[in-house]
Amino acid sequence: MYKVTLLFILCLGGVFLSGQESLVPADFCGSNQGRSKWLQQFQQSPESFRKGGDTTLYVAMTVHLLGTDEGAAYYSKNTLLDAFCKLNESFAPAGIQFFLAGDVLYHNNSGYYRHTTVLEGADMMFTYNVPNTLNTYFVSDPAGNCGYNLPYAGIANAISCSSANDITWSHEVGHGLSLPHPFFGWEGGINWDDTDPPNFADAAPERVTADYTFFQDTLILDTLIIDTVYVERTDGSNCSFAADGFCDTTPDYLASRWTCNGTGVSAVVQHDPADVAFQSNGSLIMNYANDACQNQFSPQQQEAMRAFLLARRANWLSAAPALPPTTETANLTLPLDGATVDNSEPLLSWEAVPQATGYLVQVSRLNSFPPALTDNYLTHTNSLTTDTLSNDRTYFWRVRAFNGYHTCTAFSERQSFITTAPVVGTQFIRELTQWRIMPQPLVAGQDLRLEWEMSQPWEGRLEGYNQLGQPFWIQELQLQPGSNNTLINTHDLPRGVYLLRMVNATGQQVRKIILQ
Repeated sequence: MYKVTLLFILCLGGVFLSGQESLVPADFCGSNQGRSKWLQQFQQSPESFRKGGDTTLYVAMTVHLLGTDEGAAYYSKNTLLDAFCKLNESFAPAGIQFFLAGDVLYHNNSGYYRHTTVLEGADMMFTYNVPNTLNTYFVSDPAGNCGYNLPYAGIANAISCSSANDITWSHEVGHGLSLPHPFFGWEGGINWDDTDPPNFADAAPERVTADYTFFQDTLILDTLIIDTVYVERTDGSNCSFAADGFCDTTPDYLASRWTCNGTGVSAVVQHDPADVAFQSNGSLIMNYANDACQNQFSPQQQEAMRAFLLARRANWLSAAPALPPTTETANLTLPLDGATVDNSEPLLSWEAVPQATGYLVQVSRLNSFPPALTDNYLTHTNSLTTDTLSNDRTYFWRVRAFNGYHTCTAFSERQSFITTAPVVGTQFIRELTQWRIMPQPLVAGQDLRLEWEMSQPWEGRLEGYNQLGQPFWIQELQLQPGSNNTLINTHDLPRGVYLLRMVNATGQQVRKIILQ
């Protein structure tokens, strides 16, 4: 039986680990979301609600990754892209597509990362939510469950229940778009408080009771809301007002996790109020069958979700995207495969991928990219400078291109490089407070702009060298306190990596540039 702790706790999904997090939730789910007033009105007269025809509804989503106070143990970025792909695959038959409305947001808060009540989760959402988007939070422990949805706030998912093929996220979003469980009313047994567990060998009662205090359209703290729910019959005679109110989701009284058999139904045989035996349909995403069983929203559920978006969440909707799917993989350019690189500021670059607005870069000591030995970086540009690598090591790297609408993409081919200790001396220029080089990387034909911020006057030379140590630029510099700038003509330089050096008798500073 599921224990309902303070909130519309939903969940699904396996309990297998998704990488860095090992906490297994005590309960898969505890959602007690009922048939809202809006859903009851829709089910009484679905033809009177707009559903958007055959058009795809694009729904803005904000993803929040919670970590500890120290900034550790976040949900895997790579798994996030896979899970978002799975989410959109689940909703594609309904003509609903989610898109990342902005950057993935990170929050270092151990209290929210492992919260014990759904009210703490609500506080987290009220603190961080981005308006006009569906907000989803990935945490270590969402109140002892795999996940939950709050109709007035957002979704919280457990990292350990959010692997690439888990249905947890799809199930929770279904709740967020108005859907109850097919077994609504059975979450607490025959009575709302688990005091009367069901015996499925007997005929079910005509009614059960449910507590959905925390699953209203607004947060209610001073009233316990217990309601009577009709038990659905197998002949469909009461399907429009019993359980979830959908007549194409057949009866289901199983409010705990179960595995479907070879024909896709439950092994447990239940009996409706007329003592007619039946087995639950395992294919519905909104039930508690295992992930391998679940694969669909029913047609009536799909219509309800579309109508709900248009009627109650129109502020989440966006026009059709200008970006088609990203179909190409990244072509890695620098460092060259197997090259030895100076580890002062190792620069990774690749050719920009058409339609891509983001890149996931993985750098690992092993060519299999195991999570524990792999660094992950998200960037909007086609280059990355990292300062976390050790000297005299072989590293492997690869890049995954995506955009906010399409994350079902593949990694590039992997390449490797070897780091060496920086060859640059440690006598830095004390007067230099900031040195900016733009653009970086540089495209052939562009001028290179250098900007310096100086605390005191400085005189010396600016020198430019290729990888063979041959100079291509030497210029005397006289920099004044404050801002200074100059342009370097690179039109005749071939593609490659170059070094710029500021130097005088008292110190030097070296920066790397890349021309592609």
